Amino acid sequence: MQVTTYKKISDVEKLWNKLYKSSIEMSFFQSFEWNVALEYNFYGKKEQYKGRKLLYVVFDECLILPLLINQRKKEITLLGHGESSDYLSFIYGEYNSKIFAEAILYVLNKFSQYKFILDKINQSNPLANMLQDGIDSIKITEIEKECVYVPTNNGSTSFYNSLSKSARQNYRTAKNRLKKDGHTYQVETEVGKVNNERAQQLYELYRARRDDCDSRSNLSKTIKKTLKAIVDFVLHKTSTDLLSYYAQQENVFLSEVYIDGELAAFCEGNYNNREDVISIARVATNSKYYIYSPGQILLIETIERIRNSVAYLDLTRGSEDYKFRLGGIRHINNCFTLEKI
Repeated sequence: MQVTTYKKISDVEKLWNKLYKSSIEMSFFQSFEWNVALEYNFYGKKEQYKGRKLLYVVFDECLILPLLINQRKKEITLLGHGESSDYLSFIYGEYNSKIFAEAILYVLNKFSQYKFILDKINQSNPLANMLQDGIDSIKITEIEKECVYVPTNNGSTSFYNSLSKSARQNYRTAKNRLKKDGHTYQVETEVGKVNNERAQQLYELYRARRDDCDSRSNLSKTIKKTLKAIVDFVLHKTSTDLLSYYAQQENVFLSEVYIDGELAAFCEGNYNNREDVISIARVATNSKYYIYSPGQILLIETIERIRNSVAYLDLTRGSEDYKFRLGGIRHINNCFTLEKI
């Protein structure tokens, strides 16, 4: 087996795009463009990634492993581990169990004292089945995490009609409450790049939503984030995240609901290599409008608009109740830890 190692993603661009485009199993989290953003993020956060190095290992010109080598923890992960990627995978055009196994053994032999952690490997990925079946001389442990996707077109005349009676009632109640209180709303859906000002607005709403969730579970984290926000404000610092950076560089799928002209909720993601599937990387709701369930209105009306061209809206990681009220179906993301016996 021929093995070549590169230090920059630009060195494998041509092969990466060739492999990615020939495999419908790949999500946009495996696209070259998303991983360029990940590499940019890696080299831009020196403190966070201190003690790690990034390598692109190519096997027989048919398989790429984008590896993060954590020398301090003696761990190897795929690029995107611990970041905003909802799914991770090897980059390949056609699944080959022999080459996959040889590549894994190569990594564990080369870094003999390291653990190889393959996180966010979805059950639809043949790599998951292979690891569940086991590999000789390798100890494999597995942790399951739930994801949810929503079928958008099940033969009903509309997505709304496919919902349960209670979901339809909740949707009507939310709209009636808006009308009763004298509010108007508008849903806007598009595919395109996001300018800096808009990216900042989306990030701030998403960050506020995350901080609200964190405050319910961890007071110390909330205090630290509040202090950081105060310091950033005093120093006139603004910040965005990986998704914001990506959305300014590449086209993204974005749907937003505005109440009286103010952003009340949004979802953002992209089309997968299988073009009738959209993976949503983040959803956020403005707490000011919680009483009106703008997130539910947003997702129902978004799916209604795209249902004739999109088979699934993948709401990715997490099994929150709202996903199942939309008719969501569970699927599993696996985290495998591999160690040489």
